[in-house]
Amino acid sequence: MTKAAPDRWSDFQMSSSVKRTSPLDDLYKSYRDRLLAFFVAKRIDRSLAEDYVHDVFLRYQKADYALDDIQSRVALFRIASNVFIDHLRRERTKRALGVSGEQLLEIDPELDAPSDAGDPSSALEAKQELSVVLGRLRELPPKCREVFIDFRFRNLSQKEIATRRGISVSMVEKHVALAISRLKTDGET
Repeated sequence: MTKAAPDRWSDFQMSSSVKRTSPLDDLYKSYRDRLLAFFVAKRIDRSLAEDYVHDVFLRYQKADYALDDIQSRVALFRIASNVFIDHLRRERTKRALGVSGEQLLEIDPELDAPSDAGDPSSALEAKQELSVVLGRLRELPPKCREVFIDFRFRNLSQKEIATRRGISVSMVEKHVALAISRLKTDGET
């Protein structure tokens, strides 16, 4: 029994001293800086660009590509382009709604999920659905829309909204209820 512990330790030492890298590690070492430059060239903050590079490799690994070097490069930059497009969509949606990124994710956590690059029909469907919701939001009466944005995206209480807007709490409740009913999609109850 006393020999088992040293054997396990020597096995550990031997395995830790042998540097084995996976093909994904090699790919990361080869393309990390290039992908980072890709995002920085698109005027993305360096720390966010680092996150996006990480996201590219996660998506690449999840897709389980078995490609040669040139095909891997093409796949990585295609994924990077999709990550950048997702970034632009989130930014456009935040501007349209006048909310922060955290508030946007509160509305719909799936907005932070990567688009499905392999399924153009679901990407188109999601884009159309977002377009419908934004259209419905724009169609709300101005006061109703402003109250709803204050309540849902700026996290103001109904009492705070009533005070700021010079209306009753009951009117705030009615505006929020109207907005929710008009923003619901056909499949919701």
